[in-house]
Amino acid sequence: MENSKVIFGNELLDAYKNDMDNAVVNYWDRTYPKQVHFSLNYSMLSRHLLLLGGAGSGKTNVFKLTMTQLREKASTNDVFIVFDTKGDFYEGFGKDMDLILGNSKEYREKSQRWNIYDEVLADGENPEDYEVNAREIAASLFEDRGSSSQPFFSNAARDIFAHALIYFIREAVNNPADGLRKLNNKSLTDFLLNANGSDYEKMFNKYSDMKGVMSYLGDGTSNQALGVLGELKSMLYDLFIGVFNDNDMHGRFSMRDSVRKKQGRAIFIEYDLMTGETLTPIYRLLVDLALKEALGRSDSEGGNVYMILDELKLLPKLKHMDDALNFGRGKGVKVIAGLQSINQLYDIYGEAKGKVIAGGFSTLFAFHTSDNESREYVSKLFGTNVVGYHYTGIDGVIEKREREGYAVETWDQSSLNIGEAVIGLADNENPFLFQFTEYKDR
Repeated sequence: MENSKVIFGNELLDAYKNDMDNAVVNYWDRTYPKQVHFSLNYSMLSRHLLLLGGAGSGKTNVFKLTMTQLREKASTNDVFIVFDTKGDFYEGFGKDMDLILGNSKEYREKSQRWNIYDEVLADGENPEDYEVNAREIAASLFEDRGSSSQPFFSNAARDIFAHALIYFIREAVNNPADGLRKLNNKSLTDFLLNANGSDYEKMFNKYSDMKGVMSYLGDGTSNQALGVLGELKSMLYDLFIGVFNDNDMHGRFSMRDSVRKKQGRAIFIEYDLMTGETLTPIYRLLVDLALKEALGRSDSEGGNVYMILDELKLLPKLKHMDDALNFGRGKGVKVIAGLQSINQLYDIYGEAKGKVIAGGFSTLFAFHTSDNESREYVSKLFGTNVVGYHYTGIDGVIEKREREGYAVETWDQSSLNIGEAVIGLADNENPFLFQFTEYKDR
């Protein structure tokens, strides 16, 4: 009979229990569903949680176990931003007071109508504030558009779009009778899709600091002008559709304003599988705006901003994610995200920054995955160890040997059952195996 013992380094435990008086989320073992086996408190959640595992490995079940408890304990000083890729979260946790943004047929009637001007004006009517916001939003909407070898046309279209936002806000501020309340996405796109060179000339020549924009267009008939306007219209046709291109007849919504008000609400961003990647810049912008607002809060404001991001790969190049993970703790930001493969982060951000972002999640639930890179990431994360073995040989002599390896080997991960994960808690040296109970059983 062979016996083994870890003599150096971390060890993958078969069982673990951490009773907490201040627990926020409790997880139960499927074998003993009446007994709490481990918990997370606010401090641990503020250091963020990553659920890593292949499709069907059990991530959604744990998202549901987590979400239901957070909502039960939420106060009016909390807010949830939920990126819902399959509709599970809204269906299971949506309340009458919650807000939903969804362009699919299922959600269109109940969806909020996003207003880009309200985001630009989220910091007030001082030009120094809203002009920066306009340029930042324009840059986000135009990111990855156009040709990498000839970025001129896309960049010029971005500048025209940003200046158009600024122009219409100036006009509204200078003409109180019309008012800022009349600014909406539909009026913006109607103008930009139908304007000719003369219209742009009249608009931008009105303000001295905008005259330079006309260098992109000339009289509006050159090949350069047609290329620039083509890029602009392409973006508008792709992104400003459905609930993202409406007037104020069905209300108006600002992500930053909603995060600021909190009220214990959840804001559900419903991923439209039909338009999917086409609307990705809009989804990315909405989540980035939520992160920006959360990071701009004062440390004394209190409350929690929960970012529930199922399938993080569908939100590429979030500009504020790195800051949220590294500096959001004092602002009440708590990110809970799901990934099918660590390579999804590397593909989006590059391997170096992807590792930095992955490292920003201090708690990891690693489910079964067939992806070799993900298994290697988990193994390296928990480090190496040395295991000592002793056994009795056939001659009756006790033999001893040592083996250097990983605390969590790739075969440990390959043998995980559905709903079973390797758990690495913030500040907990040793990872442990855990079989989560099913949400329906709670």
